[in-house]
Amino acid sequence: MSEDTSVGRVEGISGPVVFGEIDPAVDLMMNEMVDVGERRLIGEVTRITGDRATIQVYEETEGLRRNEPIFRSGQLLYVKLGPGLIGSIYDGLQRPLTAIKELHGEYIPPGVRLPKLPDRKWLFHPRVKLDDAVGPGNVIGVVYEGEFFEHRVMVPHGISGQVIYVAEEGEYGVDDAVARVQGLRGYHPVTMSHLWPVKRPRPYLHKHTVSEPLVTGTRVLDTILPVSKGGTVAVAGGFGTGKTVLLAQLLKTINVDVVVYVGCGERGNEIADLLKKIPSVRDRKRGLPLINRTVIIANTSNMPVAAREASVYTGATISEFYRDMGYEVALIVDSTSRWAEALRELSSRQGEIPGEAGYPPYLASRLGEFYGRAGNVHCLGEDREGSLTIIAAVSPTGGDLSEPVTQKTMQIVRAFWALDPELAYRRHYPAINVMQSFSHYVDTVEPFWVSQVGQNWMQVRNSALELYAEKLEVERIVRLVGTGALSSEEQILLKNAELLEDMFLKQSAMDPVDNYNSAEKQFQLMNLVLLLHEKDVEAIRGGVPAEALLGSSLRKDIREIKTMSDADMNRAYWRMRGRMNLFYLRLRREFRSQ
Repeated sequence: MSEDTSVGRVEGISGPVVFGEIDPAVDLMMNEMVDVGERRLIGEVTRITGDRATIQVYEETEGLRRNEPIFRSGQLLYVKLGPGLIGSIYDGLQRPLTAIKELHGEYIPPGVRLPKLPDRKWLFHPRVKLDDAVGPGNVIGVVYEGEFFEHRVMVPHGISGQVIYVAEEGEYGVDDAVARVQGLRGYHPVTMSHLWPVKRPRPYLHKHTVSEPLVTGTRVLDTILPVSKGGTVAVAGGFGTGKTVLLAQLLKTINVDVVVYVGCGERGNEIADLLKKIPSVRDRKRGLPLINRTVIIANTSNMPVAAREASVYTGATISEFYRDMGYEVALIVDSTSRWAEALRELSSRQGEIPGEAGYPPYLASRLGEFYGRAGNVHCLGEDREGSLTIIAAVSPTGGDLSEPVTQKTMQIVRAFWALDPELAYRRHYPAINVMQSFSHYVDTVEPFWVSQVGQNWMQVRNSALELYAEKLEVERIVRLVGTGALSSEEQILLKNAELLEDMFLKQSAMDPVDNYNSAEKQFQLMNLVLLLHEKDVEAIRGGVPAEALLGSSLRKDIREIKTMSDADMNRAYWRMRGRMNLFYLRLRREFRSQ
């Protein structure tokens, strides 16, 4: 049926939801994309009851009238996958925002449709020969996005057989056939691009676990609350606690090949600031411009609410596409709370029975399906592995972590970074409350850290957590009875725990040295504080008064080490250990003679 033939008409409108009367002779599909009204607004069928369809519209419905036509497309909500994704800026429906601005100005016109991938030629390098047997996921050739990024052109799902044609090295468009495969049901052209429904996870052979951590350069995340590649983590905090700053920092520093950043319903000025800075920043893994490994989906708070739901799935599908090439990918979403609020509004408009706090009863399953797309996989085709790590912000109203989205997310993810408003107001960055946060990846990444930084990595990490927990308990006592009731050991504990907080848990995102620490430097900073505390306690128990310990310059000197580069850190670490040994040896002799 021609897409220009109307298959129904608008019967009612409730915000982003349209109710339509559909021709009963038309075999309309659930989740099929349709065009609504004379302006051809993009919509998706979410319910079919007899000759009545419910459609969620991904564009503003203001001005839409009853009896306007509805057109079917015969396709599910999809993205177009191929060369040109890297460095692009899309909305939640994969409409290229840069191209729209050049043609139409600052605002997206209703029903606008532009090519999802750049209309240009790519230099194709074949990797298969005539008569080779290929199947889904096999790489038939490569093109280069930017100067170095190798885009692997794969055989799409559902095609297998023998290569009967492969294009010579040369320039081709994304829709040109660069190979043909003879299968049991005839031959199939293979182009450099293909379509994929965003709500259907892309296939793989099987998932597996790996011990390699997602290194962020942020001390509290890498050492105290680590995440392995292919994992899931939620960043939760109320307004002003630093979620967006932290996610932007991760975008710059995490050790992956590709980052897909989804601004899902957040403020437009935050996305604008990100877009302004990203061209001038270089990623740490290769030293190339950050935009050369990044795809941005900008779906801000002033865009139609239904598009927020699509943006998360669009980001997940693009991430899986690069994972299937054998790359390590991170999907950063800011935030799933806005996505859940979109689900709530759409559910309410459709008259569904509400669940807790008005959210739909299927909220938990939708969250589970989304986070379930993360993982380390053996890819289809050649023997290669890829990973997809999901890092998503949660924005509970008023910072209330007991609200439904946060609670259901905590039950699904394996790492949870809770941002504390009190720490944020004290300019403690990142404002992560380590007592409210958790990570189930500690044991998973331990073998990696042991091999890279030291056999006693786990022991040192656990000792740091114990010291910080004891500090919180002593502070509770101080609030009740004052500092005069503290013993010498408790006074020393407070002082050294404060040093741990300043030296390790607190970090500057703006300082060119402190904003990123190698794994070895993280371990050495933490170890110095714990060695100092261990020797202080030993000295107190040996009769040294607390005043002699608190008056030393060691804490000041250790603080200065924090600002040293990774290259200078190792020498300074061993020099400081030697100074500490001499200082405590002299103290013991001095007070033993007294």
